[in-house]
Amino acid sequence: MQSERLLADIYTGGVSSLDAAMRKHFGKEFVEADEKDQTRMLDMLVAEERTIGARDMGGTGGQYAHFRDYQAWERPTLAAEAVFFDWVRKMAVDAYYTSPIGVKDLGYVGNGAFSSYEVPEAAIEYAMKRSPFA
Repeated sequence: MQSERLLADIYTGGVSSLDAAMRKHFGKEFVEADEKDQTRMLDMLVAEERTIGARDMGGTGGQYAHFRDYQAWERPTLAAEAVFFDWVRKMAVDAYYTSPIGVKDLGYVGNGAFSSYEVPEAAIEYAMKRSPFA
């Protein structure tokens, strides 16, 4: 129950914060803006994400630690929106690849019994190139 409330807060806070940033930069909320301005905003979030770095995106102190920074007032960066956008992208990928069409796209056939298993030569070559013992 608490995790459902937390997810709802993340989505409503993230969308509200994104809308505030859109109004600041483009004068309209995200869904009201034209595709060109939406793309420009998303590009800005990706650029901000790169300045934050992967080290800070995952965070410490819990899975949702970085979602506390949503604000409707002006901030010097789009860090909170970049964290939200990164999280939404990951959620979309997870949703797709755990859906029937995504599983089919992967070609996953499930667990099965095999009488033998051959390691692909490409996997062996890759491992040997990276091995400090090769």
